[in-house]
Amino acid sequence: MRDEAENRAGSRRAVVKYTAILFAVVLFFIALSYFIGARNDSAAEALHAENASATRKLEALQEENVRLQGENGELSAKIPELEAELEKLRLDWAEDLRQTEDRYKADYNELLQKYNDLAQNASQTSQESETGEND
Repeated sequence: MRDEAENRAGSRRAVVKYTAILFAVVLFFIALSYFIGARNDSAAEALHAENASATRKLEALQEENVRLQGENGELSAKIPELEAELEKLRLDWAEDLRQTEDRYKADYNELLQKYNDLAQNASQTSQESETGEND
């Protein structure tokens, strides 16, 4: 009986050791799971922060896109008006150029006429003085 009692005590000790080892392994896996989960949570938080930042940047870019499209529409609407103004300025410039050219032509012709008159008077005076000397 003593052998039997020792066997039972030995098997109880083995069961207690086995249970303690299983308990330690379970605690190890729980701790490991906790640390892996914490690491995944921090990685998820970092990804969430990056996602929030990217979302803010995307919203800002969309707002800028809308603003730029509005500016583009306004500027595109001004193109025909500016082209008409440019054409008017070209016509005005051409008219001013023609008037200036006509004025310079008139001044040139007037000076040319005066020069010819002076040259003719000088020629007549020279001929008269030659005929007066010959007489």
